[in-house]
Amino acid sequence: MARATSIDSSATSMTRSGTRAASSVAAWIAAVRAASDKVPLELVANSERTFPAEWIAPGGLDVTDEFVRYARPLIGDDMVTLPLVDGRQRLTRFEPIYADKKLPDYVPQADRKK
Repeated sequence: MARATSIDSSATSMTRSGTRAASSVAAWIAAVRAASDKVPLELVANSERTFPAEWIAPGGLDVTDEFVRYARPLIGDDMVTLPLVDGRQRLTRFEPIYADKKLPDYVPQADRKK
């Protein structure tokens, strides 16, 4: 329960002093929190948690070491590796599955016989 309390208190401070710059990270943290505990809907519906400005690096394009220390237990130590295909990361591979053809071939309206 100590971990949940820590997330709650951090979320409260995020709401008070945050920015929108990295609110998606805050949303992810909220999703982890929601997946690991039950809370009444009225406490979380239409709520927004912002990311503390002090966790954004001075250049605005990175996060600080303090945030990394905070998030490490949530995201783990292992780096996710994705296979490269033609120089791009392959997130998934779809199997081409097509429906049986049921309609006649399309003929543009200008080419149709009248």
